[in-house]
Amino acid sequence: VRSGQREAIGAQIPVAVTDFVNDTGEPELDGLSEMLITSLEQSRFLSVLTRSRMHDILERGGHAVPDQIDESLGRRICREANINVLVTASIRKFDDLYTIDLKAYDVNSQDHLVTLREEGSRKSDIPGMIDRLAKKTRSGLNESSLAIAANSESVGDITTRNLEAFQEYFVGERHINKLEFDAAREAFERAISL
Repeated sequence: VRSGQREAIGAQIPVAVTDFVNDTGEPELDGLSEMLITSLEQSRFLSVLTRSRMHDILERGGHAVPDQIDESLGRRICREANINVLVTASIRKFDDLYTIDLKAYDVNSQDHLVTLREEGSRKSDIPGMIDRLAKKTRSGLNESSLAIAANSESVGDITTRNLEAFQEYFVGERHINKLEFDAAREAFERAISL
């Protein structure tokens, strides 16, 4: 992804984000991909696919809507939607240390465009880790530092810093994508109460 190419065509760079691989055993961290998408969506340089758009692409291609969009499905979505950049991430916990590894790569060439790691000593550090990863990803995809600074709010301020509440929101979104509106309302109500 070259900055000159983007400026020449005047279009945003389309990006897809898979679900985090959650190796912590903590289910409230399952929805971190949605938090990363929200943080990346602040960019005017990138066009980040929402989860519902990814589900639409899968359904249009004759695929069932899964609970998780893993790297394999992410590549399929990219091929079907003519998207070159796929972002994948995983979170692990070692004693009290949380580590997020992120990579963005060109689906066609398999070239890594961005490879990042962020660490935090508390679960409450995770929204800030997501913010830093999003800014570094935007920079790694050649967005200018001025544009990043001008369009970067804390994802915790945009959504919530309560990861349990965010997970309930994520569950509600999953239910909406499956047209399970009563279950979605219950999840959203739990998110609000948290």
